[in-house]
Amino acid sequence: MTELKDHELKVVPPAMLLTAAGLVFLAAIVYRAFYFMELSGPVCYELEAASRLRAGQIPFYDFYFDQSLLNAYLRLPTVILARLFGDLAHSDEILVVTPYWASALASYITTTIVALLSFSLCCYITLKSSLSEKNLRLLAAVLVGIGLANFATGFVFGCAQHIFCLFFTPYLFLRASIWSGGKPALPLHIICGLLAGLGAGLNPLFLSLPLFIEVAELVAAGFQKRKPAVEFFVLLVTFVLSWTWIFLLNSDSISQLDDWIVPLKFASLHLDQIAFYGYGSSPDRRSVIYLCTAVMVACFGLVGRAQVLRPLATAMMCGFFIFLATMTGVSSELLILIWFISLTLPVLAVLFIDGSLVTNFARRYPHLSYRERRVNRVKTFLFALFCLSSLAVVTFCETMERRENIAVAVGPQATDPYLLDLEAAVLKYSKPQEKILILNGRLLPTFPLYAQVNRPICGYYLSSEPLSTVASIEGHALTDQSLGKPFAWLARVKAKLYIRIGAEIQIQKPALILVEGGQTWDNLKEMGILPFILKDYKSEGEARYHSSCSGTREFADWNYRYNILKRIK
Repeated sequence: MTELKDHELKVVPPAMLLTAAGLVFLAAIVYRAFYFMELSGPVCYELEAASRLRAGQIPFYDFYFDQSLLNAYLRLPTVILARLFGDLAHSDEILVVTPYWASALASYITTTIVALLSFSLCCYITLKSSLSEKNLRLLAAVLVGIGLANFATGFVFGCAQHIFCLFFTPYLFLRASIWSGGKPALPLHIICGLLAGLGAGLNPLFLSLPLFIEVAELVAAGFQKRKPAVEFFVLLVTFVLSWTWIFLLNSDSISQLDDWIVPLKFASLHLDQIAFYGYGSSPDRRSVIYLCTAVMVACFGLVGRAQVLRPLATAMMCGFFIFLATMTGVSSELLILIWFISLTLPVLAVLFIDGSLVTNFARRYPHLSYRERRVNRVKTFLFALFCLSSLAVVTFCETMERRENIAVAVGPQATDPYLLDLEAAVLKYSKPQEKILILNGRLLPTFPLYAQVNRPICGYYLSSEPLSTVASIEGHALTDQSLGKPFAWLARVKAKLYIRIGAEIQIQKPALILVEGGQTWDNLKEMGILPFILKDYKSEGEARYHSSCSGTREFADWNYRYNILKRIK
């Protein structure tokens, strides 16, 4: 049989890559639809803040919020859609709870629309940039990565980091196409810059991603060819404009921000979290970091053959930096790293399949290649196998994580199996739409428990994390230099927090108060709030917490018990 010639040794064709990208992205959307009820706590937190804004409450003064208001504003379409689903379109009452299923479905729909627009824009940039076939194939491979990344979002589909990745990826595609010799139209520059700047406005740390990528490319090009263009300056201007809400706040809101919300937020960055390593995510956090290390090594080894790997590798490093900077230990903080690993892997797969190993195999066994009707058929099969195996690995990781959640739901030996689950306790001791108050040291289980049990959030604190931060500062013995304020300030803030809790209980009169055992319970005693509560409330025992809708084990907190206090007057 005749030996194959060099011109017959085909590469993975761009058309096949574009088809694979569309199929993988569609698979991700369909797969996430099966788990749309997994609405993470941070998303619920932002939805509640958006509901308060929609009802006319003053941010920071009428309700606690420790993020950029842009996070809440971007959730307004989801809130409006959820209220339509829940037949609450004409109700502006704050204490009317939107059904959990309606919020989850609305969040899935709005996030999917953003994902579709982002993916479509990346496809348009890839096809309209007049790239060479080699560079077109590489960007098409990154398109496959978008589908894989969207599949790998796991339990935090729709979180702030996910939205940022969707907003930023078209900008990255545009810059990569320009660096590869493409000439996209001017409107694309403006649109991509606007989206990326809006995404960076969700969190100042996100701005590090475009900044580091631009600096890395300037250095790599010797400050000659790859100078920042119009889209980069549009990004910076949009980022600045996204924070102009600060100047629209009244003096009361500014006072709350300056007095304790912002200082506590910064202080929390100094605190190590027990969930930094050891708990699971989707997939496991340590596995992601190990995989990132291996991918980085491959990237720098192959960057001469595919320069698009350089900004992707820089993005991975920035994702790891953001994870370390936030130190909250939850899966959503690792999503940028997961996202850009997923974008990089298909490029490495294409380079490997087009590499000398497959080519030499084809030359050595031409009869096998003939049976496949050209080498490109073999390569198409190998890339399809890569896509299917990648989806299978992510599916397996999520399946195993959910199995662990089911195992945790019955509790380890240290937890009394006869205690009521916290959700069951709320349903047992209160009625629908009766106000409840959860006092604990973290964002969960406050969210999404309120919506799951159809009970409204009582009072100022949408999240109890300031209670946790104050306790952690005391436990870590941080210095004045770390806090930026004297410790007399901390004592004053602690008193202010608990006095506000007492005032809210007196005004709102929640039907049920759930207090986490440990520091929160002890602080209520120390500040003289607990005796005041027990005058009007009766203890109904204890309950444990586990929420199957929250996703990862890190949200389980199965070692903590909650005291159930029911109002008697």
